[in-house]
Amino acid sequence: MLNNSEIRSSFFGLVGLRQSYNPNYDILDSTITASTSGMYFDQYSSYLLPENIIDTQPYADITDENFNTWLTNKIKDSALTALQKCFSGNDFIENALLYDKSNRKVESYELANEGDFVGFEVEVAKRKDLRVIINKIIGEFSGTGTVKLLVFNDNLVDPIYEKEISISSKSATSEDVGWSLPYSNDVQGGRYYVGYLTSGLTVKAINREYEQSNLRHLYKKLSIKPIRVAGWNSETLFDIDNIEDVDESFGLNFDISSYYDYTSIATNNKEKFVDVIGYQFSADMLGMMVTSNRTNATERMQRGNILLELQGNTTNDELPTVIGVNEKLKDAVKKVKKELIEPGMVRKFTIK
Repeated sequence: MLNNSEIRSSFFGLVGLRQSYNPNYDILDSTITASTSGMYFDQYSSYLLPENIIDTQPYADITDENFNTWLTNKIKDSALTALQKCFSGNDFIENALLYDKSNRKVESYELANEGDFVGFEVEVAKRKDLRVIINKIIGEFSGTGTVKLLVFNDNLVDPIYEKEISISSKSATSEDVGWSLPYSNDVQGGRYYVGYLTSGLTVKAINREYEQSNLRHLYKKLSIKPIRVAGWNSETLFDIDNIEDVDESFGLNFDISSYYDYTSIATNNKEKFVDVIGYQFSADMLGMMVTSNRTNATERMQRGNILLELQGNTTNDELPTVIGVNEKLKDAVKKVKKELIEPGMVRKFTIK
């Protein structure tokens, strides 16, 4: 699993595209020509020149501004595609409900609102390659009103997520939330608090007291337990020393998934991905040049040569032996996996 938006933004500028010496094509933004690695796309294919890209991209009358926007997005697309190839293994760990047994909705199970923060502490295993996602919140309350759910990280004062759920009956209320709880990267720290303030609350939580309905699922890569912070009525993080472990379920149930997340590994080792991004963007642009429906000198003169550059030739004796960009890309991906990913794959270790 990768945080796609973070990869797109973080790896843009790792490899640059040189400005053209032809004044008619001297139009690239400085963000595109910048290269933090010192490598440039024409080092991966000599066809990766602004004039070749401009003359074969789909829009004949594109403005300089729109071309720079289009090209920026294409570089980001290629970076994401390259990293997805490097981290192409199965990243799913598990998906389960916290409580999977039925509960009775009776008045004797209702909890009084005593002016506290109540909910659950979620502690993600202390690894930088792990992400937990709360897919759904299932609320079990009686009465009519709303419950405002708050999610805190132990390093931040303000909540990182908020969600109001409406209660109109004792029927369970399911809300899709998609709350991502990484151990690191988006926020630093592996402990989260999901709950609500009971001060002024008009609805009452239905506790899990029926038979074995309060048995919690034992997750592989996280721990989760009910908590209370007595007298806390502010929508900010409380003093974690005041947390009290309790047994109530507070009317909350969670659908939780966990995945291996390689975003932090990738962003902290950018230099390992220079070649895969260089070859991936080259392959993407060469493919565009070959299939372009534009008719101009660049397209007419170079189509056959570009195809050879992209696909290579090792079998046709009538053509020169060429290792194509596609094959070089495969080799670059294999190298990253061998040097960085496979030795450090989280699934080879036991998370404690």
